[in-house]
Amino acid sequence: MNPTSNQSIPTTPLRSVATLQRETFTVSRSMEFFSEKELVAQIGFTKRDWPIALLKELLDNALDACEGAGIPPKIIVELQEDALIVTDNGPGLPLGVLERSLDYSTRVSDKVGYVSPSRGQQGNALKTLFAAAFVATGEGRIEVQTATYRCEIRITLDQIAQVPCLELIDIGPSNVKNGTSITLHWEKVAGT
Repeated sequence: MNPTSNQSIPTTPLRSVATLQRETFTVSRSMEFFSEKELVAQIGFTKRDWPIALLKELLDNALDACEGAGIPPKIIVELQEDALIVTDNGPGLPLGVLERSLDYSTRVSDKVGYVSPSRGQQGNALKTLFAAAFVATGEGRIEVQTATYRCEIRITLDQIAQVPCLELIDIGPSNVKNGTSITLHWEKVAGT
């Protein structure tokens, strides 16, 4: 049939079709840290290389702490089958900073507000540390010790609310006399 001819084209009546009524959802931005895709963007490396990148972040934090306190750095790195431990001789991570780092709606950094040469200014090293092991292995557990406290951060996910749950638990007296010791528990991290 030639579309320019005067013949009419038979039509069928349109049926009523249900249309999708979209709702607007509000989703916690904290979940962005708890996906592989977002952690790759935050850390700058694929999941396979996260342990190395996180070690670098812990070393940078240790160097910054010692430098800020005017202390020559002494940093010990220990790799166990299921844990990565970084211990420094700096002034110790203040408990308040650790607690604020558990809030994924804020950025916690002593560098982000200054323009200066620095090893890192993203202010998310602890946040990525907390999230990476959980995303990689399904379990998140980080132990932090200073001369004044020893605690563990346990990470779970509230599947219904779609928000991460970070619990700070006091686990008794510290073995650290000065500085900070951070233990990243990660199943088979030595083989990664």
